Amino acid sequence: ELGGNNSVKTADVLWGMENIADQSSGFASYFSHMDADAPGMYASKARQCISTGLYKLISGTDERKSAWFRGAIPSDEEKTASSYTSYCQSKFKMADYST
Repeated sequence: ELGGNNSVKTADVLWGMENIADQSSGFASYFSHMDADAPGMYASKARQCISTGLYKLISGTDERKSAWFRGAIPSDEEKTASSYTSYCQSKFKMADYST
């Protein structure tokens, strides 16, 4: 559980974004650029990943490491046009791909 790490309403949040449903649908959304599992969206071809070196610097006890990023995935198991790619971010996901 990430507690307040996933809320812009937490007092110590340095930056965040509130998603407003009628302003963030389909191609005109933050998630179309971040969610690699959204079919046909920009991020499915331009996945957002962390560098191997930076990923290794994050402590294994930091919950964000496994909650926000995939670790190494064997190359024969990686899938194109999806987030199932080594070190791809997995935090930012569309709630409903149909809208």
